[in-house]
Amino acid sequence: MTAEKLDPGEVTELCTAAQQAWEARPARSKKAEIIWCGKNYVVTSSPFRLLVDTPEGKPVACRWH
Repeated sequence: MTAEKLDPGEVTELCTAAQQAWEARPARSKKAEIIWCGKNYVVTSSPFRLLVDTPEGKPVACRWH
């Protein structure tokens, strides 16, 4: 599988969807799963950034907190 090729606008849209999913997840959950543009993604967060990966763990995008 090749790396995702997203333009800056798509990265912004994906990160916005990921942020919404992260905020809507159950409080103790360590990840959120989303479907964006027909593809599955996994959202996690560190103290510094929100991370969006493929279900296989390949990084796709991130947003700094």
